[in-house]
Amino acid sequence: MKKSKVLRISLIVLIVLVVLVAAVWLAIDSIAKTGVERGAQYALQTPTELDSMNVSLLRGQVVMNGLTIRNPEGFKSDHLMQSGTFDVEVAPGSLLSDTIEVKHFELDGLDLIIERQLTGTNVSKILDNLKRFGKEDQPDEPAEDEPAEGKQIRVDRIVVRNVAAHFVLTATADKAPPVTVKVPELVIEDIGSGDSGAVTVAELVAKVVPAILAGVLKEAKGVVPDDMLGNLDTQVAETAKAVQGAAGALIEKGGEGVGKAVEKVGELLGGDKKKEE
Repeated sequence: MKKSKVLRISLIVLIVLVVLVAAVWLAIDSIAKTGVERGAQYALQTPTELDSMNVSLLRGQVVMNGLTIRNPEGFKSDHLMQSGTFDVEVAPGSLLSDTIEVKHFELDGLDLIIERQLTGTNVSKILDNLKRFGKEDQPDEPAEDEPAEGKQIRVDRIVVRNVAAHFVLTATADKAPPVTVKVPELVIEDIGSGDSGAVTVAELVAKVVPAILAGVLKEAKGVVPDDMLGNLDTQVAETAKAVQGAAGALIEKGGEGVGKAVEKVGELLGGDKKKEE
């Protein structure tokens, strides 16, 4: 084969590779955004949208803004959860591998609206949907809305700051004013599952949501009226158990910034506590 022909073929291959890399580079934000939306929506079984997502392949940085989890059908409030900014740092090389290694995961700003009607709460509906992740008899055929087998995430620690939860009672004729509970910081640990410690986006959502709710409900005790709370604490604990410890260990830091003892979700919500001597 002549040298000039080899050179032309090499040049064509190089151009194709450059085009492919450029296409991936330009499309990665959109691909990742869709993956997050579909994974969260599959886990929660309610519409989920993400405003924006920016992935830096070279720096290993992912920034997400405005993750909105809509209410299940029949509830009136604008949303169930709405996030501020996710700041995520990953090992750069892992972004193109099967398992993304997360070194830093922080969410600043989370707004929750917990709405109670005569038929129950919006949170209860979501918790019921999450319980299926703990079932051993999973169907062989994937559900129509189940995301295709994709990347997994390995993350050991998630920090959630500036959480505001609004408890709204619409079950009576005389609507009680909303009660707001604020949690300065939640730290969620022991998130992984299996030998690899890696999870899909849907599994990550199933593990983190009960942990966040556990921290909120702990702060709500004594502040939010019992008729607004109902048995939400029991439901959260049952869901965490159903997904096999999905909520992991949670450390809550109060206003003074002093970390409290690490507690499992069941204990955090009033389970087996040792009496003070």
